[in-house]
Amino acid sequence: HGLVEASRDAAAVFAAGPDPPRGRPDVAFFEADATDLGAHDWAAAADVVFANSTCFDDALMEAVAARAARLRRGAFFVTLTRPLPSRHFAVLDSELYQMSWGGATVYLQQKISAAADSDPEDEAA
Repeated sequence: HGLVEASRDAAAVFAAGPDPPRGRPDVAFFEADATDLGAHDWAAAADVVFANSTCFDDALMEAVAARAARLRRGAFFVTLTRPLPSRHFAVLDSELYQMSWGGATVYLQQKISAAADSDPEDEAA
């Protein structure tokens, strides 16, 4: 719960601050199973998604990538340690950062294909 609460606290500070030059975007944080779109269908409307994926195994990374294929073209997905295993995303940048637990590579990826209902078996790169 610590990361979710810290995220919500940061969002409250952001919301209370001065308006950015191009308007204030909607920011929301959800604590749920990322592969269960019934809990929250993040792929239907998100513009930016972050997954603290350092400890995700291959199966979980593939499941998240399959759901992420439903994002709109141009959406961003940020992962830690490794990129999404998906042909639907291009890595725009990657850089090693020091985290509280040690170094982790941060991957900034962008959706390059149109939103699609996808079969998880079709997602592996």
